[in-house]
Amino acid sequence: MKGNFPSSGKKSDSWLKNSGSIPLELRADSSQFPFSYEFPAGSGSPKAALVGKSLTTFDDQWKELRLHEEYRLAYVAFTRARHSVIATSSIYRDGSKEKDISEIYSWITNYLESNDPSAILSAAVDDDGVNPLIQNPRTAIWPLRSDRADAITASAKVVSASNVLTRDQLTALTVSGESEIVSKARDALSILSEIDRRKSIQPIFLPDRLSVSSLLTMKSDPDQLALSIRRPMPNHANPFAARGTQFHSWIERHFQLSTLFDDDIFDPQPIADVALQDLKNKWLASEWAHRVPVGVEIGFETVLAGLVVKGRIDAIYSTGDGSFEVIDWKTGKEKSGDDLAQAAIQLAVYRLAYAKLHGVALEKVTAGFHYVNENVTIRPADLLDEAGLISLIQSVDLNTDR
Repeated sequence: MKGNFPSSGKKSDSWLKNSGSIPLELRADSSQFPFSYEFPAGSGSPKAALVGKSLTTFDDQWKELRLHEEYRLAYVAFTRARHSVIATSSIYRDGSKEKDISEIYSWITNYLESNDPSAILSAAVDDDGVNPLIQNPRTAIWPLRSDRADAITASAKVVSASNVLTRDQLTALTVSGESEIVSKARDALSILSEIDRRKSIQPIFLPDRLSVSSLLTMKSDPDQLALSIRRPMPNHANPFAARGTQFHSWIERHFQLSTLFDDDIFDPQPIADVALQDLKNKWLASEWAHRVPVGVEIGFETVLAGLVVKGRIDAIYSTGDGSFEVIDWKTGKEKSGDDLAQAAIQLAVYRLAYAKLHGVALEKVTAGFHYVNENVTIRPADLLDEAGLISLIQSVDLNTDR
């Protein structure tokens, strides 16, 4: 088919048009090329017309070289055959328009008609200008069904139509009955035992490092944490978390501190849409806007029960008497009851991490949530100490049968 062999490729592989090629002068076979690209000579910058003409000349020479290479390939194919050569050509591909016959194929047919009476030549089929692949498209069933699949389906139908025995009935058959029936009952029981074994609860082991948010999930929903460890899945984009990120970034600029923020610890609970500017104004009206923190976005890693827990503390304020207070900004709605008790684990980890990081006694560090939208600071009572957090981690069972 014309354009297929010899190929008339749409893209040139010359070094002037293909970055993967190298200049002819640098090739080991450069002596085999009867031409090379010559930049227009002359004083100053050459005219665009001269450059264009030189490029066109080189491109034509390159196409001619590629065509001769196709001819050499055809020569090898015709002269290396041991017994016979079969040459075919089509006038269609996937389209509806007819294609011209390849010139190489025309050379072959013309030569054989004139010089080899024994050659077998077949004429093109009269198709009335209609591509047979379009008129009668080839179809098949996928995936292919094997004889084995048909046999399994037939066996399943026989089983479905037969009486179903319970496990107790199968067990009874192994005690009494004909030998063939006893053998089949034992096979069935073995299969059922294997299914039970595979359904047994599989242990899920914690990774060496865990974020604070994962620690909260460990307490609230250990099955979900186990599943996320066994089969990690990306989180859905949350516009509220994104707004929380923007708010924390703004506070960073407000205090002119160059630290990074981790949206892993932002409250993802949806609330009524509040403009970022409203959150800024409400925070500026709070007590915390007029106090200077001793630290903002303090990253930490601490070890609990042999597990490295990592996170970031939003802000640390000094109380003036040698004590400190951990404050976590929340752009979500205020929590209470069990939800607050659950969230308080986060503050317990933060205060413990800060106390360890700076060598401060734990009782000298307090912690609270500041809910920006309500301008309320909540300080949960009886935060867990180190022993309490370790006990929490060790008490969680991550085994799951899912």
